[in-house]
Amino acid sequence: MVPIKLFIFDMDGLLFDTEPLSAEIWRRVGQEHGYHISEAVLQEVIGMNDYGARAVFAQSLGEAFPYDELHEEKLNRQIEYYRTHDISLKKGVHEILAYAAAENIPCVVASSSSKAQVRLLLEKSGLAPSFAYMQSGDDVYRGKPAPDIFLRACSRMDVIPSEALVFEDSANGLRAAAAGCMRAVWIADMAIVPPDVAQTAWLTCTSLEEVPEVLKRQK
Repeated sequence: MVPIKLFIFDMDGLLFDTEPLSAEIWRRVGQEHGYHISEAVLQEVIGMNDYGARAVFAQSLGEAFPYDELHEEKLNRQIEYYRTHDISLKKGVHEILAYAAAENIPCVVASSSSKAQVRLLLEKSGLAPSFAYMQSGDDVYRGKPAPDIFLRACSRMDVIPSEALVFEDSANGLRAAAAGCMRAVWIADMAIVPPDVAQTAWLTCTSLEEVPEVLKRQK
């Protein structure tokens, strides 16, 4: 087995319990402007960056849907919430980061969220020092399910894709890992993951807390 030399973490729904909040703010913003944003749309955009989500919204709600205006409003509300509230970490975050440190495996975040969100959550939670690099969705045109965000993280850390291990909760994230020929650990959250996509995961765990022991058994 190729040794693991890099951990790549998604952020929303994987490190932080933020997916329900994101969906709720989208619903509210949509309602206030006279749009019904369906659960199907909210599911489809989980894991996507701004560029990909814009296309999904346009397909569902029409080209006239004012995505940029409403997305900016949604983003501002979300960041304000993050600033004024404690955001729960997902179970096992500290355990997997401690394992990585003990094994001398560098960690990076590769999130489809904006740079402002990534930086705010990591710094406010105190997790920022645990990550050697933070890759946001702002800098990648082809977001998940394309592998670009993960490949860029590997390049930045001078690691070939087969030496990286991706931690993901969404179908789009798992598809991106598979497209980049990377091993992935699937930690289920609120995103619906079809069985064929779930089968692409190298490991499936109920939480990050389980991962260290599972990895030890893989050696």
